[in-house]
Amino acid sequence: FYHRLNALLFHGVTVIFCCAVATNFTVFWDITEPASCKLTAHPPIKFIRFDHPKHTVKADMAQFRFDIDVDLQPLWNWNVKVLFVFVTAEYATPSHPLNQVTIWDHIVTEKSMAVLNKKGVLNKYQLFDHGFNLRGNNITFKLNWYTVPVSGPLFSSTHTTHSMTMPVTYMN
Repeated sequence: FYHRLNALLFHGVTVIFCCAVATNFTVFWDITEPASCKLTAHPPIKFIRFDHPKHTVKADMAQFRFDIDVDLQPLWNWNVKVLFVFVTAEYATPSHPLNQVTIWDHIVTEKSMAVLNKKGVLNKYQLFDHGFNLRGNNITFKLNWYTVPVSGPLFSSTHTTHSMTMPVTYMN
């Protein structure tokens, strides 16, 4: 009797394991794009040379407002735990061909909260350049997100949504 019970139990566990593995592989066929994706940055509201003698930080600093309109609901499936959405500002300098700075982020924990429609959002994190190379430089704003799964690999995606040229002179 115990041999049959043991065989039945382990056959059932093996079937459940195979079903779980097969279900996990479905996330690779379900990579979708957002229904809409739009990010528009406004000219900087503050652009200064931060060079105070009592501070160790000396840099160009810019503050922006931007409009974000993105529907990330199509990305949501059974395996999505969290969507980590963030905006980066990218630019090139003579010493570094690629600089990427995160200026805003948001965590989406439910499918119903995956539609972001915000106007005039102020960046959470200042855009700093320690080499004083922001003046007259071209800045590209990108909308990025990480799909954090319940189980399996982490997926990321980036959309270039807006570019602008920084002012040549500083402004408060």
